[in-house]
Amino acid sequence: MSRLIAFDFDGVVVDSISVLKSVYYDFLNQFGKKGSDVEFDSLNGPTIDEIVLILKKKYDLEDSFKVLLDKYRGLLTEAYSAVPLIKGIQSVLEDLSNQGMDLALVTSSVRSEVELIFHKHQIDKKFKFIITGNDVKESKPSPEIYLLLKKLSGKNEIWTIEDSDNGIKSAREASINVIYFDHHNSGTTQCVDCRVHDISEIPPILKGIEEAY
Repeated sequence: MSRLIAFDFDGVVVDSISVLKSVYYDFLNQFGKKGSDVEFDSLNGPTIDEIVLILKKKYDLEDSFKVLLDKYRGLLTEAYSAVPLIKGIQSVLEDLSNQGMDLALVTSSVRSEVELIFHKHQIDKKFKFIITGNDVKESKPSPEIYLLLKKLSGKNEIWTIEDSDNGIKSAREASINVIYFDHHNSGTTQCVDCRVHDISEIPPILKGIEEAY
């Protein structure tokens, strides 16, 4: 059976969740507004454009959408320059490639942010398919990005590694198998096929699935 392994970006390939949370809080602090962890978690999936639009409407921010977007992206660009990869992800990508599995990156992040990390860590060649927020109209939890992956890859079976409810919902609606990477032991109410706490658990799990077939 032809199998493809997809990876979310933030929180799965790059250890960026804490950095993204800081950007979210710093952005709102500029306007004297106070965010919350619950709201931040709900924004794990939408594109930056959508996040800024949501915050502008909710907090009645007076600056134009373009000005707000530039401010948010400026904070992100600075923050991303220091974001590390998830510990062990390079070995995982190498291991899966050696097992003969095709790999894909599926993220709502914009391509420029992804390329910044890829250039720094030289891991772009590991992925046969790279789909970003620039390639779809609707971000996660919409299934559009995974439906596009299915169309482009033509694979009979796809497994994806996601760390957020929005990502899981997106994959599930596209009938994609989901491995939940619970890096921070936060749990999820979404239905998943497997749950791991360490990214290094993924290759043996997928190898076992392969052998079962």
